Amino acid sequence: MKDLILRFSIKNKLYIIFFFIFFLFCFIGNEKVYAHQPFFIKAYNKIENGTGIKISDASVSHAFYGQFDSKKQFTLIDLDISDGEDLFVEVLIPNKFPENEISINELPLLRISSNNSDPIEIDPDIRIEFYEPFSKMNLLRIASYRVPAKYNDYSIELLSRSSSPLRFVQSVGYKEIFMRRYVDGDFEESTMQKLNEWYLKEATDQAESNHKLDLLLTINNNPITSLISFILIITGIFGIFFTIKKLSKKNQ
Repeated sequence: MKDLILRFSIKNKLYIIFFFIFFLFCFIGNEKVYAHQPFFIKAYNKIENGTGIKISDASVSHAFYGQFDSKKQFTLIDLDISDGEDLFVEVLIPNKFPENEISINELPLLRISSNNSDPIEIDPDIRIEFYEPFSKMNLLRIASYRVPAKYNDYSIELLSRSSSPLRFVQSVGYKEIFMRRYVDGDFEESTMQKLNEWYLKEATDQAESNHKLDLLLTINNNPITSLISFILIITGIFGIFFTIKKLSKKNQ
């Protein structure tokens, strides 16, 4: 085996690395991601230091999964958006009990504001069924707001109006962009197991987690960390080849 490795030229080694990369992208590439950057958002009872999430480019598609546990809780997203882009914000809930039976006046209220304008409130008065293929969730779109952005910064609040627990998804943006991160602040990384537990409202077995989709989430939501890990793997492969070659020369 060692002699076989030593006979490989640098060109052949590069071919091996190329096919490794090709296999990796084939492995994850056939999974379409519709909510390209899903995260978990926290609900607050009051504003404190570090409260909320910051998005540096609100034209890029993000999905934030969360749950209210009591009335008057809220979420907070501050976002920047470039001139000429659309401000696109939506609210969804699971299309299942109990959320899909809650009355309109108990569903969360979307509030959009800017330093240069008065707040706008978007009532949850629509009911559009939506199937999310990536996470395989049946959802209901209850509020939607899309207009050309007049300003470069906005604050998005979602206000709880129900005393009962209620799951929700906040969607921001419309551009599907991979391998770049635009979100910062007080949020939680997502995995397929966490998304399934949020949707099913019960703990799931670790074996039920989709490792392929978890890998895709990790690469997409943490591009710098993934790139560093990839470089270390490639460096390790080259290190093994050259170490074996050096030891072989010493033994000759």
